[in-house]
This record gives sequence, C-alpha cells and structure tokens, in this order.
Amino acid sequence: LGNSFSTKWLPWQNAREEKKIEPNVSETKVTGVSLSPDRYTFQVNSARRDTIIVHTSYYPGWRVYVDERSEEIDYTHGDIRFPVSGGIHSIVMSLESTSDQKIAHLISFFSLCVLVVLIIIRKRIEKANKLNSP
Repeated sequence: LGNSFSTKWLPWQNAREEKKIEPNVSETKVTGVSLSPDRYTFQVNSARRDTIIVHTSYYPGWRVYVDERSEEIDYTHGDIRFPVSGGIHSIVMSLESTSDQKIAHLISFFSLCVLVVLIIIRKRIEKANKLNSP
C-alpha cells in the first residue's frame, strides 16, 4: 500500500481491510456509517461487551466518543480499537488538534502579530526620518 500507510504506530500493511469498521464479535452490528476525512459517525448494537476495530491508521489526534463520553483508544495494533458495552451506542470519532499543534498555532499567531507590529514601527520610523530630513 505504500509508505504512507506505514507509520510509527502502524506496521507495513500488505492489503486493505474489507470493512472500514468492524466489531470483534460477529453478532455486534455496525450501522449508519458516515465517513469523512476527519470525522466518522456510526451506531453499534451489541448484545454484550465488544471491541470495535476501525481500520484507520492511528494518529494522536484521533478521539473516540461513545454516547458523547470520551473513550480510551487501544492503538497497539496500529489501527483504532475501543470497547463498547452491551446495548445500542452512538459513536463519533474525530481527528482533533493535538496539544503540540495548538502550541504551534499559538506560536505562529504570536509571530504574525510581532511581524505586523515591527512593520508598523518601521513605517513610522521611516516616515519620521523623512519629515526630519532636509
């Protein structure tokens, strides 16, 4: 599948999985699947506790919410796995900014503000110099 699918968390994959989302137990049903690049939504109906396997390469920004409650992700296999209890559950997976990304955004914004202030100061100094020169 190429190097883009081999990450720190996911070893080399020879083939894609047939289903994007599947339960560990065959009796568990996954329905209402809606996939976008940064958000997956679906419903799970399970008679007992199960592990849901999402065949997407793990990245630290992925978050899983089961019935609007955050759930721990098991990424030891390189994909995304999380537990669900028996019953009907609404699942939302979203790719959110990591704390490192948020810090980088703040640094970029601060740097842009400093740059704008420096440009304004330079223009004022140039203008003052023109007024003071003969």
